[in-house]
Amino acid sequence: MPLDSYISDSEGTRPQESEQFRVFSADNGHRNVFQDISTIVVFGDSMSKFDACTPWLKQFLVLVNNARDAGSRKLQAYNYACPGSTAEDDLKDQMEEFFDRFPKNTKPGDKPPLDPDQTLYVLWLGTNDCGGLFGDVEEIVGILFDDGLDELYTWSKARNFLLIDVPPVGRSPSASESISIPERCSNWNRLLKERAKSYVRENEHTSISVFSVHHVISDILDNPAEFGFEDVDVAMEGGGIWLDSLHFTSGVHSIIARRLKKALDAIDSI
Repeated sequence: MPLDSYISDSEGTRPQESEQFRVFSADNGHRNVFQDISTIVVFGDSMSKFDACTPWLKQFLVLVNNARDAGSRKLQAYNYACPGSTAEDDLKDQMEEFFDRFPKNTKPGDKPPLDPDQTLYVLWLGTNDCGGLFGDVEEIVGILFDDGLDELYTWSKARNFLLIDVPPVGRSPSASESISIPERCSNWNRLLKERAKSYVRENEHTSISVFSVHHVISDILDNPAEFGFEDVDVAMEGGGIWLDSLHFTSGVHSIIARRLKKALDAIDSI
């Protein structure tokens, strides 16, 4: 797939659908189809691990494994996400925990514990960084790549990455009237794509996809009835969309999981 191309989700009838659901994939000749992936490793926050609901990851695993043939590899996951985490302060701790279990590949010629061709590394951080109103967004996105992707690329020979952008937390029940949160989210998501494109130019045999959960959630909030929600759910805690003042319900995570699976399956068909 050429640099800067994307896959659109064709569900629905609105003209802007392709702009709202897409996976940007940037590569330079290296790409494994998703069917080849047997392991995913997740780094993140409460968007990926939250006891009060069933997050996207658990639902995604069920969807993928139910769809795979009996003789094909089942997808397994290692989840290092921790509620409340930020890329700025907590990504290094998650990386250390990962390397404690899967030691760094320090000897030339040795194979890493996880097969790079069969492993997808997922990073979904930034929600708390953007909501906190502190710290330079560009610098923190840089931390995501320097302390995240670079470490995995160097020490685990990681080559397949999936980055998930931040949702529109400025529209959550917990959001203040400050215009800073939407602006920070917008800047984060823009920089995430820009850095992904530049990263693959600088690191050979690397593929990075960026999945826009921001578009998914925005569409739900703009068109709740099309997803089975009520208008009142858009801003209500404890409703169909918002589990509390910030977190999504299991039903919303189900939509995220389905959209992500469809996007990754579409890459297989190219």
